Parts: sequence; structure tokens; C-alpha cells
Amino acid sequence: MSKTGMLAGCMGMLWIGLAMAQTPAPANQLSPDDLKHLRLTHSLMDIPTIADKHPDVYYRNLGVQAYQDGYKDQALSLLLKSASYADKIAQAMVATMYWNGEGVPVDRPRAYAWMDLAADRSYRDFLIQRERYWSQLSASEQQRALEIGREVYAYYADKRGLDRLQMKLGATAAQALGSHTG
Repeated sequence: MSKTGMLAGCMGMLWIGLAMAQTPAPANQLSPDDLKHLRLTHSLMDIPTIADKHPDVYYRNLGVQAYQDGYKDQALSLLLKSASYADKIAQAMVATMYWNGEGVPVDRPRAYAWMDLAADRSYRDFLIQRERYWSQLSASEQQRALEIGREVYAYYADKRGLDRLQMKLGATAAQALGSHTG
């Protein structure tokens, strides 16, 4: 993916994330160290070989591009792949798509389950959105959301997703560092 494509993907992801949360975090909440880390991460992700080998970012960027191009069902499929690597932004985007019925029929209990997963690292905007979703569910929808949540967490929870990501990155690193002598 080109730098332009990566930038478009990141901007699209930011736009969707802010629209989804409706509560953008003020810039003054980031410490100078956080800002430095964020700039370094963004500069590294601008290098196509790094982003292309990082499946959570790669599939999220493809999903954002598909979403922007109007292919919502394809976007959902790609975001689910990204979510399988514990990508919280992709998980929140999946939640939003289920809530709004984009590329899939509206399923508010499923949307809540996904937003609950996205919020499990205590990201402020995701926590706020999760609570908004919960407050808008009926008692029966809340019960269904808890049932669906068990299914979602069984496959997409951080432990499993981060293990998948580590295995994928380890395999990629092994390929890059393979023997040159035989």
C-alpha cells in the first residue's frame, strides 16, 4: 500500500472513529511522550513494508478504504480480520457498522458486544460509546448482548487476538531474518 493509501486509510479511520465516538479526545490529554510515540508509530506505519506485514493495520486500512468506496459488506469483512488481531479501532468500527446497519442488518445487541470488546482496554471514547449503546438497549436486548458478547469474546478477545498477532509477526520476522547461507 502506498504512503498516500496509508494516509487515506489513517484519515478515514480517524474520521470514522471520531464520528462513531462523537466525543473526540482533546489534544491536551496526550503527554509529550505520548505524542512522540504516536508520531514515531505513524512514521513507521508510513513505510509500506511495515504496515503490510502488520495484519491488524493492513486489514483495517483495507477495510477503511472499502468503507470509503461504498463497499460496506467488504469493509465489514476486512475489519473483522483486523479485529481478530485485537485491533480496538477495527472492533469499534465493527460495532458502529452493526449499530447503524452498514453492510449488515442493524443488530444493536451485537453492536454493544463489539463496543464492549473495543472498550476493554479502557479507551475513553470507546467506554463512553459502549455506555451510550447500553443505555439505548431494552432489557431483552441487553440480555442478548451479553449472550452475543460471550461468542465475540471467545474468538476476538485480546489474549487470543494478540497471540495471533504475535504469531503472524514472528513468522514475518523469521522470513525476513532467515539464513542466507543455506
